[in-house]
Amino acid sequence: MTKFSSPMSQVIIDQHCQVLSSLELPQTGVQVAAPPVPVGHVPALLMLYNNNMRMAMGPLTTGISIITAVFPAFRTFFPVDEKVTKPDGTAAKWIRDNYGTASCRIPAVPDDHDHRLGLYHAACTLLTAVFRDSRDGSHIRTAESRFNAFKAAANISTTHSPYQALDTPAFVSWIAGQPWAHQTLIQVLGEQVPGVGANLMAQMDMVAREGQITALNAINTFLKEVDSGLILLPGVIDDIPKFQEAWKKLEQAVSPQWFPYIRATYHPEAKKISPNSFLKLASAALYHTAETNATMRQRSQGKPIAGGIPESKLREAFRKKLRRTGADLLTTEQKKILSQFGITNEIIMKTLSSKK
Repeated sequence: MTKFSSPMSQVIIDQHCQVLSSLELPQTGVQVAAPPVPVGHVPALLMLYNNNMRMAMGPLTTGISIITAVFPAFRTFFPVDEKVTKPDGTAAKWIRDNYGTASCRIPAVPDDHDHRLGLYHAACTLLTAVFRDSRDGSHIRTAESRFNAFKAAANISTTHSPYQALDTPAFVSWIAGQPWAHQTLIQVLGEQVPGVGANLMAQMDMVAREGQITALNAINTFLKEVDSGLILLPGVIDDIPKFQEAWKKLEQAVSPQWFPYIRATYHPEAKKISPNSFLKLASAALYHTAETNATMRQRSQGKPIAGGIPESKLREAFRKKLRRTGADLLTTEQKKILSQFGITNEIIMKTLSSKK
C-alpha cells in the first residue's frame, strides 16, 4: 500500500486548548497538529476507527482528516502547524508508539494494510457523496461499485477493516457551501496521486463526470434528436431559449477541459442551469432519455420532476398521440425556435394532427 505523505490531519494535543483559528470548523475543545511525514495518516485512521475520538472531533473534522490524508489538494484549505506549543510553553512532541503526544496518549489503531485500505474506502465514500451531492445515502451503492473497481485495478484482493458509517450528509452539506469548493474539487480531480491512489482517482473522475449526465446531457441529447411530440408540449419550447442562454454563459465561464465537471464540482454558474430552471424542457428531455437509454430508464423510473409535466402527458407525447387543440397552436416565435432543430411547420402540423 502506498505511503501517505504528511496531511493536515488533526490529533488531540490538549483537551483544554481551542481549535486553531485557521480551521473554520465547530469548536471541538482541542488543539491540532500535524505528525511527521511517515505517520501523517495516523490521525485520520484514529478518527475513522476510534468511535470516541470521532465523537469528540465531529463529522466535519473527521471527514476533512480522511480526505486530506489521501488527497493533498485539500490541505491548502486546512493549514495546521507542524509544531504546537503546549499551555506550559513546551513543545508538543509526536509519539509514534501508541499514537498521541507527550501530553496526551490515545488508544492505538493498527496501522496495517487492512486499516489503510479502509482509509481509501472512506475517502472514496466521502468523495462519491460530494460529487453526486448525495445527502440521503443513495451514493453508497455507487461508492461500493467504484471501490471494487479501484481494488481490481490496483490488484488488491484483501478486504478493508470495517468501520462505523460516516456522516456523509453533514460533510456534503458543509463542503458544498464553501466558496472554494469548485476550485478545490477541480484540483483534486486534476491531481497526480501516486501509487494505488491513482486508481482511486480514476474512479472519482468517472463519478464526477456522471454527476451531471442526467440533467445537462439529457437536454442536449433531446434537442439534437427531437424525434417525438415531446418538444411540442406546452412550455417546452419556451424553455429552450432560456436553456441555450444559460448553457452559453456556462461554456464561456468554464474551460472545455473542466466543463464536464461543472455540476459535480459546484461551479456557481451551474446552479443556473439546473432542471428546476427549465422544468418543462427538463421533464420532456429526461423522459426522452429514459425511453431511449436502458441505463437511464432504470435510474429515472418512478422519479418525475416535481412541478414538471405529468408522466401521462409525456408518455402520450412521446408516442406522438398529441391532438390538435387551440391550446396546442404555436406562435411565430415558437416556430422560429423549433426551426433551429430542423422542425418545419409541415412537421409540426403532421405531428399535432397525428392519431398515433
